[in-house]
Amino acid sequence: MYSVEEKIKWFAIFSRLVVFLLQFIGNYLISDHDAKVFLKPKPSTTSEFDSYIVEPLTDGLTRWDGQYFLHIAEHGYTYENTLAFFPLFPLILRFLAYPFQVVVNNAFHITAVPFFLTTHSALVLMSLVLNNVLFVHSALLLHKLTLKITSNEKISYLSSLLFCVNPASVFFSAVYSETLFCFLTLNGMLYIESGHVIWGSLVFGLSGFTRSNGIINVGYVFYRLLKTKTNVLSLVFGFVVLISSLILSLFPFIFYQMFCYHQFCVEKSESFPEIVKNYGFENGYLMPGNASSSWCSSHFPLAYSYVQDHYWGVGFLKYYEKKQVPNFVLAFPVLALTFFGTFKFVRSHGWGLLKLGLIPGFPTAPLPPNCVPYVLHALFLSFFGLFCMHVQVTTRLIFSSCPVIYWFLAEVLARKMGESREAAAARRLSKNANVFYEPLENRKSRWKTLILTERFLGLSLIIRYYFFAYFMAGPVIYSNFLPWT
Repeated sequence: MYSVEEKIKWFAIFSRLVVFLLQFIGNYLISDHDAKVFLKPKPSTTSEFDSYIVEPLTDGLTRWDGQYFLHIAEHGYTYENTLAFFPLFPLILRFLAYPFQVVVNNAFHITAVPFFLTTHSALVLMSLVLNNVLFVHSALLLHKLTLKITSNEKISYLSSLLFCVNPASVFFSAVYSETLFCFLTLNGMLYIESGHVIWGSLVFGLSGFTRSNGIINVGYVFYRLLKTKTNVLSLVFGFVVLISSLILSLFPFIFYQMFCYHQFCVEKSESFPEIVKNYGFENGYLMPGNASSSWCSSHFPLAYSYVQDHYWGVGFLKYYEKKQVPNFVLAFPVLALTFFGTFKFVRSHGWGLLKLGLIPGFPTAPLPPNCVPYVLHALFLSFFGLFCMHVQVTTRLIFSSCPVIYWFLAEVLARKMGESREAAAARRLSKNANVFYEPLENRKSRWKTLILTERFLGLSLIIRYYFFAYFMAGPVIYSNFLPWT
């Protein structure tokens, strides 16, 4: 018999294997679409190991933003448009890839194998290892966080299963920063919920060094401090903790903006490989040391907002064009489910929400009132994605940042899904409605889980179709440079 944690771990591993297989098949069978986007400059010469093994197996996971991350990890911030991508993920890749490359090439040399591993392939392989390992840990963290907040084993278990096959799954295996960001965010939330505000702030700071929306996580620190008892000593202590937490949470973001200013707004000479310089000149990319970008002379020179607007056309209502209708359709399910879950949460707790979950006395509901900051977080990102971003990105934004989306949907599955007689009998014997048992056949299997084998009805059936449709289609579409979430 497998425990809940073991079931989650093996299902997470299984889901990563399926994503890897789907991207390989999709990339092999379908010709790449010419998306006319940034492609990392590669040396004209490569190794046979890259050409015959690494590239055919993994190329489908290096599309779109993956090209930027690989370029930054290998060459640094050589072009102004690369500043949209925060540095922690590529820094970790570089730290892991270079020793790995040395070890592998030395092993090839000692065994007289006529192959060698290039820096590019070492970065790709280390990204896949890092992201897939962190993904499995994130699934377990989500279970632990959900159980701590809801005290409901059934919702906690179902949330983690849904996470394993979430609609943005391909981005958690590809060369993207979503998995690292999700891992850090869940860790920070768990620290905050356990009362370790300083540690939580530090981890949230690292999340803000990974993706721009990590800066919003500071809201959880505010909420936690609001829940402390209000006497003079606690107020003084809370103020000190708040200032310390703000510094820890915001400093990485501020430091990165300072780096961007020094890199592109201060005249200096830079030495880059010829292939990088030639690629920049050919494509008209602004390179460091010119001090000619307009954002440099702003009162608050923030590179990130300028680059998003100038290179990606990100801004309020700028995406509202007829040609973007398909992208709005892609994002519609996650937005609808977020708004639906928020509506249900508000209806369950009624006027008591005016207390923001800070004062006890709420009615009993599947999601307790202290979920308020999680609901507000998801709601804010949904509106921001709907009005101020490339709307299709909202899918991976929500599923990598907001655990409450999994809680909303897990609560629907927990109520609506069918149940085997064996599972129902086990629950009756346990006399604990919060303990949820897989059927005996599933408990003996590493791979079989409720969302694969059990009956679904109504909205829960729609949720399963949505998750598995996006889970299966994503790797195939993404791997061929076709627009996805």
